[in-house]
Order: sequence, then C-alpha cells, then structure tokens
Amino acid sequence: MHTGFTLIELIVVIAIIGLLGSVIMTSLAKSRARAEIAKVMVDYKSVANALELYRQENGNYPGAVATPLAVTTLAADHLGAYLKQSPSVSPKVVSGFSSPDVLYYLNPTDGSSDRYWCGDPSSTQDYILYFEPTSDAEESGFFGTVYSGEDANDATPVAGVLCVVVNQK
Repeated sequence: MHTGFTLIELIVVIAIIGLLGSVIMTSLAKSRARAEIAKVMVDYKSVANALELYRQENGNYPGAVATPLAVTTLAADHLGAYLKQSPSVSPKVVSGFSSPDVLYYLNPTDGSSDRYWCGDPSSTQDYILYFEPTSDAEESGFFGTVYSGEDANDATPVAGVLCVVVNQK
C-alpha cells in the first residue's frame, strides 16, 4: 500500500483553495469600495457642518445662488476655517464624466430659478451637494435622489445624479 496523495487529489485541493481565494478577494474588494463610500459620506457630512457654522457666523451660506460650485473650491475659498481637511473626491463614488467633483448648489429663495432637493422634495433645503455617481455609489444605497423644480409640487427626478443627504433646517 502506498501512502500519499494522487495527482488528481492534489489538483482538486488546489482548485478548491483557488476558488475560495477568489471569492474572498471579491468580497474584500466590495468591502473596500463600501469603506471608501462611507469615508466620502463622513467627509461631506463635515462639509454640511462647516456650511452651517459659516452661516451662523456670516448670516448666510457662501457662494452665488443657483450657480453650482465644486465642493473642493467651496472648501478652499470659504470653509477652510471650519474644516480640518478638504473633502475627498473618490473615483469609487464620483464618475467624473462631465464633472469630476461633488457640486454645491445654493437654492434660490425668491423663485428666480429652479430649486434642487436631495431625497425628499417636500423638505426645505437651502442647498444640496450632488454628483454623477459610479455604479458602486448607485448600488450602495447611501445617497439620495436629486429632484428639481420651481416648488415641491413641480419636483421631478434629475437623471444621472445623486446627492449627499445632510441634515438641514
């Protein structure tokens, strides 16, 4: 009697180990993407807090009404005193087809142009933070739908963009 393994048994064991390894690597890659998305959410919640601090100190939000502004520019020009670090723009979140950044949109209060809402068009939002998402960001479920219109009754979803839901008054 021979003791040991046959070549076929060794090949089967190696194939099973390879299959398990590929499954683990795939789930780790998804976990990394979700971790990066969560980091982006934290960064933009910090931006929302900085915007509120700016408003409390200055009486209004920064920037021109209804003129989208890159959040990285907003942070550098207006929010430096309120943020420890500039918010990250992750390629796992922002697709960057026409805008490689998260954009800040200050809503008009006088009806001079369309308003934007994040998630719930019946809410009162002074501003929104929105972006063109990657498929990872769309599938995460962490972000809201962008709506636009003259008022909540006229609000329609905006295709191809998502927004960061922040707590506003």
